[in-house]
Amino acid sequence: SVSTTGAPLVNVAPLSILACAASSLIDLTSRPEPPPEVHEEPADRATKKTLLNVPPGLSDAPSNIREARRRPDWEEWKEACLLEMNTLIANGTIELATPPPGAKIVQSTTNLRMKRDENGEPCRRKARYCARGDTYSAGKDVPIFAPTAPWTVVRMLLAIACAMSWKVKTFDVAAAFTSVDRTGLPDIWLRAPPHLGYPKDQAFHLKKNLYGFAHSPRAFYDDYAAFILGLGFVRCSYDKTLFKRHTSKGTIYMSMYVDDALVVASTEEAWTELISEIEERYELSSKGDATLHLGLTIEHDLEKGTLTLGNTKYIEL
Repeated sequence: SVSTTGAPLVNVAPLSILACAASSLIDLTSRPEPPPEVHEEPADRATKKTLLNVPPGLSDAPSNIREARRRPDWEEWKEACLLEMNTLIANGTIELATPPPGAKIVQSTTNLRMKRDENGEPCRRKARYCARGDTYSAGKDVPIFAPTAPWTVVRMLLAIACAMSWKVKTFDVAAAFTSVDRTGLPDIWLRAPPHLGYPKDQAFHLKKNLYGFAHSPRAFYDDYAAFILGLGFVRCSYDKTLFKRHTSKGTIYMSMYVDDALVVASTEEAWTELISEIEERYELSSKGDATLHLGLTIEHDLEKGTLTLGNTKYIEL
């Protein structure tokens, strides 16, 4: 069959059948003992917060800029904000200039959060400059629905990897939405954050898409899917976020959840080939063996043939 974009689709059997087929290859009668639980002492967590200069008695991250400016660690958050703005400018996403008369200026906001490692502990401050999507609409003809990988597909891929002793990998597309241009969309400007010292009479001219717009996730999906199909992947007709490719290096299944990818590869060479191709178009981060995906911890032991999933940090947080 053929998709609406003209790209070939691969017909995949119902997920329940594939999952059962994969699980039937696993000897369920000889399950290994679960690994012992490791709990970090409260003193260790306090030490990590101290290294990040998080003031005692305050949350890891402020809810908005106004709150951040009243905190003792405002300088650290300001540094994270400036890093975000400089990155967007360097990537050609935005350009600081004086808007022409009658220009459409959209309100902006800055979201602040503390990034966490695979153990759920704070590791660095993150600021994200976003458009106020509630103050702008690209029009009713612009599609905004973006498919995301269902958990049934994630579990199915992990079951296949465990049964077939395949590699489980992951990567994140850095600044995914800002890597897509605005071809066919109206010309707009964004209000510059006043708390960072930008002139009041200037604004940011938007050159590429940005977080906050309703159409940004779909724009990235269309751009990424077109690129992946051009690499010889075929798209599942049941789940638009599931892709498969077979080359001389091996077989790869890839599932996308917005900009987070879960990859199951039959060989390390197939994974290396994929990453080298994608990095020619996108900047990637957190690439390598999958230990954390969408908040789910993954422990894959190829020698023992086990794959352990956990989500205890979600409960603790």
